[in-house]
Amino acid sequence: MEAPIQDFSRYVGRDYDLDGVSLPEGSRAIIFYGAANRDPRQFRNPDRFDVRRDNAGRHMAFGTGPHICLGMNLAKLRCGPCSSRLRGRSNASISRRKSAC
Repeated sequence: MEAPIQDFSRYVGRDYDLDGVSLPEGSRAIIFYGAANRDPRQFRNPDRFDVRRDNAGRHMAFGTGPHICLGMNLAKLRCGPCSSRLRGRSNASISRRKSAC
């Protein structure tokens, strides 16, 4: 699954060290959502779509902070009916648990 928006960029407001990488003030930093959602430091088997992974809620699909997706709540609302229809089309069972989103 791919995010509809692949990247997000901002200018760096002050010198910043990000995991050993120096980001100088005034430079441009780009977040690639697809890469963030496939970080092997965060997700075991990062290229596998798995809604049951323990930390599924750590995805970046809806962005974060003041730049969070305005349609996030509508998308979450639609998840229930979609998963019900998918369950009806397969032999797989999906256990009910707190939303991963």
